[in-house]
Amino acid sequence: MPTTSYELAVDTWTDTDSIEITSTSNLRIASFPLSFVQTGGDNTWRYVLEVVGQLVEKDSDQLDVIIDEHGVAVSLDDAPSSGMYHYEQTPSSGKLEFSRGPEYFSRFRPVTPEGSFSTRSDSKGSSDNQFRMGVVARDGTCLVTDVMHSYCTSCHIVPLSRPDVYQLILGINRDPPLYKTSAGLLVRDDLHHAYDRLEWSLYYKDGSFYVHFFVLGYPDATRLHGMRIPPERFRGPISERPDPRLVQWHYAQCVKARIRGFAAGMEFEP
Repeated sequence: MPTTSYELAVDTWTDTDSIEITSTSNLRIASFPLSFVQTGGDNTWRYVLEVVGQLVEKDSDQLDVIIDEHGVAVSLDDAPSSGMYHYEQTPSSGKLEFSRGPEYFSRFRPVTPEGSFSTRSDSKGSSDNQFRMGVVARDGTCLVTDVMHSYCTSCHIVPLSRPDVYQLILGINRDPPLYKTSAGLLVRDDLHHAYDRLEWSLYYKDGSFYVHFFVLGYPDATRLHGMRIPPERFRGPISERPDPRLVQWHYAQCVKARIRGFAAGMEFEP
C-alpha cells in the first residue's frame, strides 16, 4: 500500500527560507518554513524540537537534540535560522521510527489529502443544540476572523467520530462527554472545513492559543498566522474554555501532515 502524502507547509510558504531536519542517516524528518516559526508566537529551537518530537517515536529515557552543520547542539532558547540540521536521540535505539498518523475521522485510515466536507466535527447537524449555544455564548464571534456567529460553525476540536481519542485524552473508559463547551471552537464556516483538512490549527503555550496556518490558501492567512488568543478572550467559567489537551491532539495531526508530510504506522480498513 503506497504511503499517503500531504502538501507541505514549505510548499505554500514560498517566500521564505526553510529549516530542514534530517536523521543522522539523512532521512528527512521535518521541513519548517522559517517565517512560519518566526511569526508563530514561539520563535525558538525549543518549539522546533517539540514538533520534531511529535513526528518520531522516542522512549521516555531518551534525550533528543538538534545538531547544526558544525556538529554542535542548538541552544533551545535561541531563535532558529534556516539551513540543514540533524536530529539525534541519546541513547540511540538504532533505526529511527516515525510516529503514527496523521489520523482524524478514523483511527485506521490516514487523513485524505484532498480533505473532506464531512459534518463529523460540526455541531450544526447535531440534535444537541446546547453545544452550539454554549460555544457561541463563550466565543461570541469567530475565534480567528471575528466575523459574527451566524457565519460560523461550532465545530468539535476532535471529531465526534473519535470517542476513543476523547477517552484516551481524558483518561476515562466510559462514554466521553462529547458535547461539553470545552470540546468546541467557533470558527467561520470555510475555516471549519480547512480545520478538518489539517490546514490550520491552534498552538497552545503558557495559557494562550496561537493561530497557525500551515497552508496559505485563505485571505489574510499570513496576517492571521501567529495571532494570540489570550484566556480572557473566552467568556464564562475557566472549565468551559477550549481543552488544551484536545487542541494539542489536533495540532499533532497537523504537523504530521504539513511538517513531516506523510502518514506512518497506519492500518487500512478493507
